[in-house]
Amino acid sequence: MPDNGDLILVRAGKLLKADGRFAGNQCLVIRGGLIESITDGVEKEEGRRVLDLSSKTITPPFHDYHLHFSGRNSSGHIEAETDLMKHGIFSVDEGGDSRGYGLEMERRLKSPFRVKACGYAIYRKGGYGKYIGRGVSDVHEAKGLIDELISKGAGYIKVINSGVFDPASGRITKGGFERDVLEKITGYANKKGLDVTCHANGDDRIRDAVLAGASSVVHGFSVSGETLHMMRERGVSFVPTVNALNSLKKVAKTQNEKYIIDIAVDAHLNAIKEASDAGVRVLPGSDAGPPFLPYGSSFIEELEFFRKAGMSPEQILAAAVTDLSLQGQRAVFIVLDGSRVEHVYVWKENKLSLLEI
Repeated sequence: MPDNGDLILVRAGKLLKADGRFAGNQCLVIRGGLIESITDGVEKEEGRRVLDLSSKTITPPFHDYHLHFSGRNSSGHIEAETDLMKHGIFSVDEGGDSRGYGLEMERRLKSPFRVKACGYAIYRKGGYGKYIGRGVSDVHEAKGLIDELISKGAGYIKVINSGVFDPASGRITKGGFERDVLEKITGYANKKGLDVTCHANGDDRIRDAVLAGASSVVHGFSVSGETLHMMRERGVSFVPTVNALNSLKKVAKTQNEKYIIDIAVDAHLNAIKEASDAGVRVLPGSDAGPPFLPYGSSFIEELEFFRKAGMSPEQILAAAVTDLSLQGQRAVFIVLDGSRVEHVYVWKENKLSLLEI
C-alpha cells in the first residue's frame, strides 16, 4: 500500500487503547509513516487509501521482556529478527551471554526493531551463571564489571541471585549473593543511572532481590504471596517465564522429572494469578535462545500460559505490548484474529507493508 503524501485510513474492529482496554470501531489515520491520530467512529474516506480491518483487533507491537542471544545469532541475526517480528515482537530485553553478544545484536538489528541489552549478567563465582554472565568474588569486582558494561553501552544491569530449577529434585540450585552484597551492587548500578534486573528463584532469594532495590525479578519460581505483595509495594515487576519452565519437559530425562515440572508449572501459574490480582506488573518473557525455546513462538506460548493462569485478554495484551499508545508512533501494528497473530504491518520504504507470517 504505497503512500504519496496522502493519508491512509485503517479501520479497526477493536483497538487496544492507552488505558489498556479495548475500544470498538476505531480509525487510525497514517501520514508519512506515523500514526497521526486515532478516532472513534467512521472517518470520511475522501482522497484516502483505506485498509479495512473492521472485523479484526489491532494492537501495538509486542515486547519480549527476557530472551538470550549468543554467538550462533551473530551470523544469523537477520533470521532471529525475522522470527521475532513475524510474531509481532519489535523490541526485546536481552538477558545476557558470557561473551556479551546481546550488545553486538543491539548494534546489528536496526529500526524499527529495538534491543535493550545487558551484555552479560553478573554472578557470584562458584554459583550458577557462567553460560550467561561473568563471575565476581566481591563488590569491588562487581563494580568493575558494571563500569565495563556501561562503557559498552549496556541498557541495564542483570544480576544472578540464585540458581535454577532442577527437575530431578524440584529444588533450586546454588547461586546468588548475600543481601548486603546485592544491595551494594544494586546501589552502585543505580547511582550510575541503570536499573537492575535480578534472576531469582526461591522465596528468600527473590525477597533479597526486592529489598536490595531490583526493579524486576525474572523467573521467580517458588515466590510467596507475601513477597509478591512486597513487590507491588516497591514497584518491582515480575517476568515469570512459565513457558520456559514448562519447556524443560522437552529435555527431561525421566517421567518423574516431567511430573515434577508439571507440579512446578501449576504452582507458578497460581503465583502469576496472585501477582496479577495483587497489582504486580506481570510481564511476558520467553527466555528464548536455547534450541528448545525458539524466538517468537515461545513468546506467544508465554501469553497462552498467562491466559491459563487466569489473566484477562486485556491484561495479557497490555502487558505484552511495547507501548499502549499507538498515536504519534511509527506505523507498526499487529492484527489479531482472536488471540492469534494473523498479520503484522510495518511502515518501510515509504509504504505500509505486510510481513509474511
